[in-house]
Amino acid sequence: MDTSYLFTAALQLQEPWKVGSVDFRDAGDGGRGLRIAIVFGPRRALPLPRGRTT
Repeated sequence: MDTSYLFTAALQLQEPWKVGSVDFRDAGDGGRGLRIAIVFGPRRALPLPRGRTT
């Protein structure tokens, strides 16, 4: 199974959002870090957030 697909499902991301890449890295302190890049589909317009009016 594709790791990006697995993390997209685990994070419950909806179209047009998805996990683009997953990378485990060694941290400087001897630990390991997880880097997840979340991307959205090509040529998709995202709605602009609207401010609340009072």
